[in-house]
Formats: sequence, C-alpha cells, structure tokens
Amino acid sequence: MFVAATLVKWDALLIASIFLCVFAGFAALISTRLARRSRRTIALATIVGVVLTVIGAVYMVKDASEPVIFSLGGLVYPGGSLTLSGLINLVSHRSDVRDLT
Repeated sequence: MFVAATLVKWDALLIASIFLCVFAGFAALISTRLARRSRRTIALATIVGVVLTVIGAVYMVKDASEPVIFSLGGLVYPGGSLTLSGLINLVSHRSDVRDLT
C-alpha cells in the first residue's frame, strides 16, 4: 500500500499506510495476550479500540495546526492497534471454531 501510494502520489493513501504500519506493529504486541481471552472480551476490546481511535482522530484533526505536546490525539495509536488486534483475533477465533466442528 505504501509503494502504491508513493507511485500514484496519493497523500491520503500514504498517510493511511503509515498509520496502518504503526497499528500493525503495536497490534503484534497486543494480539498474543488478547488471543487468550474469550470472544466476548475480544469483541469488547475491539469496540473500546474503535472508540479510542475515533476520539484520537477527532482530537488529532482538531489540534493539527497547534503546537500541542500532550493531546488526546495520541489515543489513535493504542485505539487503532487494539481495533486491528481485536479484528484479527475475532477472525482467527471464528476459523478455529469451524475447524473443531
């Protein structure tokens, strides 16, 4: 995605690919612990991640032109990572259930 964004010079795709890489890095750290939890806990963590991502994105856009050191915009990183990790774990748990039946 990063290479495609660079080739077509599409800034929004480039920024999205950078955020996705950061989210994937942190999600790799979270996923192993989250995988040991129940589906209900994983689903709840995914919802919390979505909420944190939305709050962080709103504040990140709001504080974009201001020199703010500590902002709630930083919530986008753990939120996006938790969302990605939760989605991956929910999909992998679904395939595990199919293998058992």
